[in-house]
Amino acid sequence: MKTLLLGLLLLAGYVRADTPYDLYSVTLATPTLSTSAYSSGDYMGSIMTVTNACANTGSWTTLDSLNLIDYDNQKIAADLYLWSVSPTITSADNAAININPRDSGTTKAYVNLPAASYTSFNAAAVGQFTNLNIRVKCAAGSKSLYGLLVSRGTPTRTATGLDLNFIFKHN
Repeated sequence: MKTLLLGLLLLAGYVRADTPYDLYSVTLATPTLSTSAYSSGDYMGSIMTVTNACANTGSWTTLDSLNLIDYDNQKIAADLYLWSVSPTITSADNAAININPRDSGTTKAYVNLPAASYTSFNAAAVGQFTNLNIRVKCAAGSKSLYGLLVSRGTPTRTATGLDLNFIFKHN
């Protein structure tokens, strides 16, 4: 029955024979961070460009999971925000977040990253956030999304102490 259903979907053009499985892409983003202590609610680092988040320009994708490598082993609690266009941030790194209200409408995703989701591995910590299943759409003419982190704790970071691996499912 399953073979018959797949055959009918192939004939109808709903499934491509050359891509029988979902396609995934992994994108690395590294924010440039302040080396002074953050406060809860502070904007952390630079705006991250998440390249090739979408398979095609202006298309939909699904944020499937996120792996955060914390080289400073601080196991930070943070919030991650994603936009389809680069937001206008009127606050500096390591200050209370202040986003242009007009950019609120282009916010595509929010992910809470609790400190309890990390495990230490040697001198670093790894946070794995799975089964997010957040649908997002890239802007017309773009395959990228733009992200930033907001601290929910009081970490002291090194300038390149975080890597974020975004895993997108293109379906």
